Amino acid sequence: MHIRNKFLILSVCSALAITLAAEYSVAEEESATPSGGVYNVKTDTICKKKEGKTFCTDKKGNPLNGDMVKYKEGIVVRRYPMKNGYLDGVGVVYYDSGRVKKTLEYKEGVLNGSVNSYERNGKVTESVPYVDGKKEGVASYEMQESNLKMIYIDDEINGNYQIWNKDNTQKIYDLKMAQDTVLSGKYYHYEKNGLSCNKKKIVEEEIPELIIEAVNEHCLVWQPALSCSACPAIAIGSNPACNQEWRQEHRKEILKYFISCRCPALVDGSLTPDSAEYVKYKQECVKDQN
Repeated sequence: MHIRNKFLILSVCSALAITLAAEYSVAEEESATPSGGVYNVKTDTICKKKEGKTFCTDKKGNPLNGDMVKYKEGIVVRRYPMKNGYLDGVGVVYYDSGRVKKTLEYKEGVLNGSVNSYERNGKVTESVPYVDGKKEGVASYEMQESNLKMIYIDDEINGNYQIWNKDNTQKIYDLKMAQDTVLSGKYYHYEKNGLSCNKKKIVEEEIPELIIEAVNEHCLVWQPALSCSACPAIAIGSNPACNQEWRQEHRKEILKYFISCRCPALVDGSLTPDSAEYVKYKQECVKDQN
């Protein structure tokens, strides 16, 4: 996600393919035919790639039909339904406690349906719809300090992309996207008067084109939570994905922007430079990043 790599870096499909290829490998031990159509990943199955899909058989070469299960110290940690050798149905990943950690809907070896992630208490933290192996539809992600809602079309974010506060009572961002790229957007934050923060009032602002470009170039990321900062984005240090040429070219503009939105009195002429009030404000404002 181009944006999600700000919030999401690898695609779920790629990660699952790697995981399955690694876990469902040829085991050295032979075993008897499983009872009840349940196959132990480690001892009963042989898996390989076939036309881009994971294809699994028993030790005799027969396509699996039943549940392919992985155990850890005798406890089921993964269970995938198989049909004619391919993933087909709802796969489940479990916590060691036995509670559901993740569910994945497959059809004929391809993700089709929802991929959902859960906390240990059962709360859904991620819900992503898939059609023929690609993200398609409205997805939601619960982050540490905020919640994300976006629309995928053909595996890319297109249309509305919103970031809400933790309890979903206030939008922080309302972005317009096309092919994982931000086109425009609005930012919402608490009102800030001088160094004081009024958490009873929300301010709406258009996001400057410079900041949108910086985010698209991976050189800035969005504020992670509802705050008093009038800056919609923050620096992320030495991000290897950042376009360094763009960063160097616009470095002075970005620094000036941060000063203007974090400490407006330093640039709006309301305080006399080098006055006691100016020096004090500058010292306090530099400390106060929220």
